[in-house]
Amino acid sequence: MFGKLQTMAEVLAEQRAISQACAVRGDRRVLFDNRNTQAPSEALRDAMFEWASTFERSALLLESEMAAVRTNMWALSKRAPVRAFHEERAAVLWLLR
Repeated sequence: MFGKLQTMAEVLAEQRAISQACAVRGDRRVLFDNRNTQAPSEALRDAMFEWASTFERSALLLESEMAAVRTNMWALSKRAPVRAFHEERAAVLWLLR
């Protein structure tokens, strides 16, 4: 999906599609490219982060280093297997280790 998720129904549909693709692939590591998207509302963002935490590892590509730092502070505080990156290579390497 591209752009901004505006409703919880859209978030849930996106989550179902990604979960199904992971099940078919047999892998619980995901890379989300959020560099060209708009930030969702706080409630939707929290729901997406909580869901992303259920994977073995979730890497987020973000537009700026500052956004990545904020996301990583949240992930560390929640002990979530989520990390944010500004560079794709670093995200892929983290997912594969």
